[in-house]
Amino acid sequence: PTDSVLREIDLAGTTIRELKVTELAQKMQNAGFDFVPNSFHHDILPLDNGHLIVLTDFSRDFTDLPGYPGTTHVIGDGIVDLDADWNPVWAWNSFDYLDVNRHLFGLPDWTHSNALVYSPGDGDLLLSVRHQSWDLKIDYNNGAGTGNVLWRLGYQGDFALTENSVPSDDPGGWFS
Repeated sequence: PTDSVLREIDLAGTTIRELKVTELAQKMQNAGFDFVPNSFHHDILPLDNGHLIVLTDFSRDFTDLPGYPGTTHVIGDGIVDLDADWNPVWAWNSFDYLDVNRHLFGLPDWTHSNALVYSPGDGDLLLSVRHQSWDLKIDYNNGAGTGNVLWRLGYQGDFALTENSVPSDDPGGWFS
């Protein structure tokens, strides 16, 4: 892991508290989660209950993926729910829910997610996954969800484009 840091500051720029990704990695290992974050990136989502949902990345090695003979170091995304004390209490791992053989924009940066949105009506999460050309709805259920992908909006997803939009066989016409 890098020395990526999550930092809370006041309006004067004074650090209130911080969490290094290496500290989060240790907390996640101790809690039994199945991935270790390498860095924080792109988005942090504060919730009304004092939790923070953070977007992280991490990597896994794969052998002989389509178009990539040998071993490839693949970077995927993770979502971590931190409680009010910044301890991990729920996590989502892109490798558990998406197919690594689908790599529209190449490897090693397989998913490259950019944004998180909390859906207060059902307590689920929306995740923009740039390199999959998808917006995903993830079963978060306010921290009690399965992590299953409920739907995929985008190229080869669960919805169709109308005839007046871009060709449905063009991954670049969606959300990349």
